[in-house]
Amino acid sequence: MSKPQVESVNLAELFSKNESYKVPPYQREYAWKEEQINALLEDLGSFVRSDDPYYILGQVIIAPDSGARVTGSTFLVVDGQQRLTSAYMLCAALFAQFQAFGISYSAASEEASAMAAIRGVLFRRDLQDGSERQRFNATREADGWLGKIVNQEPLNEIASNTSQDNLSQNFANLSSWTRNNLITVDLLVEYTNSLLFNVYLVTATLHSEEQALEIFEKLNSRGMPLNSAELLKGLLFMNAPREKYETISKDWLEAAESVFKVRPHKAASMGYLMQAMLQPITGSFVSSAGVYKAWQGKLRDGTIADPAKFSKEIISAAANLAKIGASTTNDHNQNLVAARHFGVVQHLPSVLEATKFQSSKNYQLTAEFIDARVAISLFAEEGANSLNAQFWALSKAITSIGNSTEVDELYAVLGMESKEFDNLVAAARPRFMQLRYTNARDKKRMRFALASAASFVESSASNHGADTTVEALLKTTSRAGKTTPKQGYDLDHIFPQVLALSSTFDSTWGADWVHSIGNLCLLHPTDNRTASASSPELKSSDYASSKLLLTKSLALPGNLSSLNGRLGSTMLGLQAQGAQNVESWFYEKAIAQSEFYFDVFTSSLRQKLGLQ
Repeated sequence: MSKPQVESVNLAELFSKNESYKVPPYQREYAWKEEQINALLEDLGSFVRSDDPYYILGQVIIAPDSGARVTGSTFLVVDGQQRLTSAYMLCAALFAQFQAFGISYSAASEEASAMAAIRGVLFRRDLQDGSERQRFNATREADGWLGKIVNQEPLNEIASNTSQDNLSQNFANLSSWTRNNLITVDLLVEYTNSLLFNVYLVTATLHSEEQALEIFEKLNSRGMPLNSAELLKGLLFMNAPREKYETISKDWLEAAESVFKVRPHKAASMGYLMQAMLQPITGSFVSSAGVYKAWQGKLRDGTIADPAKFSKEIISAAANLAKIGASTTNDHNQNLVAARHFGVVQHLPSVLEATKFQSSKNYQLTAEFIDARVAISLFAEEGANSLNAQFWALSKAITSIGNSTEVDELYAVLGMESKEFDNLVAAARPRFMQLRYTNARDKKRMRFALASAASFVESSASNHGADTTVEALLKTTSRAGKTTPKQGYDLDHIFPQVLALSSTFDSTWGADWVHSIGNLCLLHPTDNRTASASSPELKSSDYASSKLLLTKSLALPGNLSSLNGRLGSTMLGLQAQGAQNVESWFYEKAIAQSEFYFDVFTSSLRQKLGLQ
């Protein structure tokens, strides 16, 4: 068998000339989700802001397509289709941002050159007829949708397979990130040039499609090779007595099995666990690449005095991390609702350090604090580097919290100041007002904000219940069986979507506001008895019968006449805070309701951060 040609190429070099790429039919579906896309954006963003000369995106194996019209013009992607498809969509999102700034790729300027380079990635010139063609073709299930994305055509509302669904949601997230972060031409040009010319792939080019099939089978059937975690184990325990090393290796394997259960998958590795265990020791950020060197220092200074004892600490930490990062609710993660809902990982090491508390109260308050910190960071679009730095310092601070620490002292150690929170709230407000139901990423945030606000109102009114926790309110409508009633909550449009399409709709303010958070509420299926196309005022009785006070506040006063005592006082308080009812519901009321929701939502976070 001929040797493959192995080389490192940047994205601009890979997607150049008249070559194109396609994913062969034997490949699996496009499987990346929000978790992987967010990780990619975080890594690329950190690289662009750093002084590093290059970033390695990963390995790609390609082979000539024997069925191509022109020999050597098309290559099959044997390995690496997930990252290539995602990078290609990121380029499409960047191209759209150039267009949004009104830049022409045919002009003579730095920004025009960057835009032309992106366009060259997306399209190639056909050698036979001179037409422009899509340069990268995805899986058979996904390619039609990828073509629509690249050519800026609308996608169908309903995806017919997993690949299409993942493509549409991931492109929405990539586009949203691009719009919210590359807000000036200079930032856009800098990011684009870094992506195209400083992000590299290691490519192995095979000589035939037969070789490609053989390599593909091996890649998908062989066992796990020696990885970075195994190398780290060797480093940590290289001085352990020979007679103890076998026991240590078993401990390491047991820890690895626990860590494998952690979600998101990004944190499901021994490398991540060892990075997390560094956090309370150093208090300052250590990259995944720097974990080896950092632990070498701890070996020298005596931090690991007894390797056998340390391996037991690793088992314990892995077991706790698995509970914190479990996909189901337990005593370790019950107050980590935002972190689990959004699939973040930055919080995990700080919560892991808090598991050392013998006081359950201090642990739960700390977990709740950390979760609220995650939530406000997400809504404020705080940079990943900034949040990482906050949590590394927080892990160090948590080491000083004892079991007898009082609540006020606890919050003082955790260290969130009102001014810092207010700055994040100020950054989050305009982004909150721009959330739209039609964007999958935004819809997830809207549901969380409404669930948090509704739960906070119930708690403030001492109207506690198992079905009024944030987690319970996040559950979407489902039916477990024929005789089991529907559970969960729907996001209900107060002003129905269908009415915005009617000829009588007043389009003075456009129709976009219909999908804003202020035009939504949480509604249980048993509350929702009126047709969804009914006008807001006709829904008043449904809102009045809702289990949730936040939803009740939308009802007309006449439908709430039976409220008295504590619940009546709560309703008056919500109205004083800015809650709107459905009388003459339209644009102005929906915008006012958005502001009201934001204030209640951030009040709920303020309380969990110990600032009230």
